[in-house]
Amino acid sequence: MTELFGQNYAASKGYFEGTHRTRAPEESLADFTRHMPAMGITRIGNVTGLDRIGFPVCVAIRPNARALSTSQGKGRSLAAAKVSALMEAVETWHGERPNGEIRIASHAELKRETAMPPLYDFPVRADAELSETHPLPWINGWDLMTGKPSWLPLETVSNNFVEGGQRPVFLRSTNGLASGNHMLEAVVHALCEVIERDALTMSSLSGGGLAICPRSVPDPDLAMLLEELEAKEVAVFLTDRTVDTRVPTFTCELIDNPESPMWRALPQVDGHGAHLDYSVALSRAVTEAIQARATVISGSRDDLFPQDYRDATSIEHQLRRISERGGAPLVTDWTDAADSFEADLDILLERLHGVGVRHVLICDLSRDEFGIPVVKVVVPGLEPVRTPFYRPGPRARAFLKEAA
Repeated sequence: MTELFGQNYAASKGYFEGTHRTRAPEESLADFTRHMPAMGITRIGNVTGLDRIGFPVCVAIRPNARALSTSQGKGRSLAAAKVSALMEAVETWHGERPNGEIRIASHAELKRETAMPPLYDFPVRADAELSETHPLPWINGWDLMTGKPSWLPLETVSNNFVEGGQRPVFLRSTNGLASGNHMLEAVVHALCEVIERDALTMSSLSGGGLAICPRSVPDPDLAMLLEELEAKEVAVFLTDRTVDTRVPTFTCELIDNPESPMWRALPQVDGHGAHLDYSVALSRAVTEAIQARATVISGSRDDLFPQDYRDATSIEHQLRRISERGGAPLVTDWTDAADSFEADLDILLERLHGVGVRHVLICDLSRDEFGIPVVKVVVPGLEPVRTPFYRPGPRARAFLKEAA
């Protein structure tokens, strides 16, 4: 049992095809589609046929979104792809409307009442100025490490990107936003994403990870998918990005081969994945890259710009990248995932504690009228994605100091 928000939770896994869930995607789809009108989700489109790969990819449309108006999904079946897109739309709808207790207070004031992470362990923007006595909006949450209520900066939870007001102090993103069939399923999925983003940033500081030979992947389903990509003349680049958190993390890059008669002018795309089971982590990376191809082809996201497509017509870099292909045999091929989500969560928390993490904060975004578990997880001390507004956190600062 795991305590969250003063309640005990337990959840056994019941579905293991490319992911770990409590139930099959067909069941989730049948259960949750009834909520689409209330969340402004007008349709779920099948965009698989826009690409030649054939792996199922879908898109959920939410025209009046306060963030991106489309949500992408993929899966080994059409039902899995549909529910993947649907759940991403569901979680972003919830993230735009955080409904917890909100309080204006300084970090110093909160520290006098409860255990709080250091202020600059949160993902602070590079252009931000703040202090311990600076009043900020906070939202109530739960600290998985201490087993007690806590507070999170509202800006690290809310995904309402159309609201006005002052320039944000903290990085705002969907990193750590997840939904699920069960509260623990959502928490584990969200925590794996936060760990993934930290691994991507930390590995980029130390050289970018280890290139992997696609033919060395032992998982039979993944090996078949990788062979299909090569047969369709899509060059595959796999990179092991696992760092000291010891949670398998991978990146997959796909490049349409310009020397192929099937070539089309597409930007280089990539996908990432982290999970206690290496095959799930690698599957997420590969299928997310496939999803990214279909997304670029469909042009459906609000954050795709003309320059992205202009860059795709310059084939010199793509040819050079393909000519440099190589890779070592897969090293990170262990599977530590358990049969329950509470056991997975215990393992993840133990590994985070091992690298100095002392707080794992969760904000419950679920709403009674829907009954769909949605959470935002923030882990002070882990590194966010490196964006133009990225400010190195404690792990990156320590690494850069040691490397200097």
